[in-house]
Amino acid sequence: MENQFGSVECGNRQDVLFDAIPNYTLGEAPEDLSSDNPSLYRCIIAKRGLRAAYEETELPMVIVDMLVDLRHLCDALELDFAACDKIAYGHYMAEK
Repeated sequence: MENQFGSVECGNRQDVLFDAIPNYTLGEAPEDLSSDNPSLYRCIIAKRGLRAAYEETELPMVIVDMLVDLRHLCDALELDFAACDKIAYGHYMAEK
């Protein structure tokens, strides 16, 4: 996918990797997963949210759509998306 801002490549490998992330319904996930494998736990939550919110499932467009929507939500709530993203990056690095 390419536009004036650049491109993001995605192919069959990303579809296979996405499909390999377990599917759980809302409120369902192994209790110990959040401490045993926090990265997988976060992927499960993100995948569940993407599937619930978007009919579009083509990667990476669904992720781009979610990021755009989060920016709009921050605008509506008068939050600084960049500041939130900076904090999120710190949490991500700690969990990684």
